Amino acid sequence: MASRPRFASTVEKMRAIRATCAAAPAGLAKTTAERHIQAAEAAQRRGWEGECNRRLDSAAHALARAAQCSSGPSWSR
Repeated sequence: MASRPRFASTVEKMRAIRATCAAAPAGLAKTTAERHIQAAEAAQRRGWEGECNRRLDSAAHALARAAQCSSGPSWSR
């Protein structure tokens, strides 16, 4: 049996990633994510769903890196 996708549609995925981006702290990772979101929107307008999903995945990856970096070092003294 095939696994169920995390998002029912690309539109839901875009909404979730936009919300995460809006809540992210300012910085390089947020700027990178915003650029990927803009590219995803352009791909969606052209009907390129695969490219749209790839760009959204890239935006999510950039935001995940920002969350890791902003939490500080993972080690303690």
